[in-house]
Amino acid sequence: MIGAYSDYQTELSDLIIELRDVRNWTYKQIAEHLIVKGYRSPRGFI
Repeated sequence: MIGAYSDYQTELSDLIIELRDVRNWTYKQIAEHLIVKGYRSPRGFI
């Protein structure tokens, strides 16, 4: 499936992977960071 993800979903995924793998953050730390930065789920939820 080419193009299965939106640009926003790809951006979120890349950011989460970087924070998890490069910075060794926990998923809780990542979630809190995304909330503070104003990111929302692809469906618009916090």
